[in-house]
Amino acid sequence: MRDVDYYDVMVDLLEKLKYQIFLVKDSRIVFANQAVEILGYRPDELLGKNVLDIVCESDREKFREAIKKLDSERKIDETFVILGKARNHLEKVSLVKDKEVIMVMAVDVSKEESIKKVLKLLKDVKKVLPSCDIEALKRILQSWNAFIGLEKTSGGGGELEIPITFQNEVFGFLKMSFPNWFVLDDEILEILRILAEDIGKIFVMKRYQKIIDKAIFTLKEAAKDFSVLVDGIRNPLAVIYLHCENLSEKTVQERIKFQVRRIEQLVRKIEKSWKNIEDLEVELENNFKSCI
Repeated sequence: MRDVDYYDVMVDLLEKLKYQIFLVKDSRIVFANQAVEILGYRPDELLGKNVLDIVCESDREKFREAIKKLDSERKIDETFVILGKARNHLEKVSLVKDKEVIMVMAVDVSKEESIKKVLKLLKDVKKVLPSCDIEALKRILQSWNAFIGLEKTSGGGGELEIPITFQNEVFGFLKMSFPNWFVLDDEILEILRILAEDIGKIFVMKRYQKIIDKAIFTLKEAAKDFSVLVDGIRNPLAVIYLHCENLSEKTVQERIKFQVRRIEQLVRKIEKSWKNIEDLEVELENNFKSCI
C-alpha cells in the first residue's frame, strides 16, 4: 500500500472516532478531526495553533509537565480544562508520543462530572436532615463554594441563585459558584432544585424541632410539678384519714373517710391520665425523629 493510501486510511479512521484527536508537532496542531467541533471550532481553524492556546491558563503548566513525562512514559492520562468558543470543557485527555508527533485524544466529561458534583452535594445535605444541624449545613455548602442569602442579587458569570422553598415558604436563596467548565442544563438544574428544597426542609424541621423540644421540656417540668402536687394531696389525706379514727362520732368519721377515698380515686385517675401524657411525650419525640 502506498504511503498516500495509508495516510488517507488513517485520516478516515481518526475522523470517525468520537474522541477529539489532535496531532501535535513542535507544539503546533497539525491535524484535528471533526469531533473537535464540540468545542466550537472547525478542524481547519486549529491547524497551526499552539496546542497550549486551547488549554485553560490554569492548566497550562500541568499540560507542559504531562508532555515532558512522555520522554520517559509511553502514555499519560490526565484531566484538563479545554477552552471552547462558547464555554470551557472538562476533558479526560490521553497523550501518546511517536517520535516527533504527539497524539492528543480527548473526551468531554463536563456533564458527567457536573452531575457527580451536584449529586455528591445533595447526598451530603441529606445527611444533615436527621439532625437539622444548620451549622453543619453551612459548613457543607461552604466547602462547595455555596452559601445561603436572604435576598436575591443580580449574580454574575459562573454563579447561580436558586430559591430555597418548602411547603410554599421561601427561606432565602442558595447562591452557588461553579467552575468555568460546569454544565447547567435542565437535568442538573432539577437536581439543584431538589437540593434547595431539602435545605428548606431542614429549616422547617429545625423550627418544628424547637417547638417540640419546648413542648417536651414543658411536659417534663409539669411532670415534676404534678409529682409534687400529688404528694401534696396524698400526704394530708393520709393524715386526715388517720385522725378520723379518733373521732367519736362514727357517722362523721365514715363521711370523712368516704370523701377521702373519693379524692384518692380522683388523684389516681389524674395520675393515670398524666401517665398517658408522658407516653405522648415519648411518642412525639420518636415520631419527629422518624419523620425526618
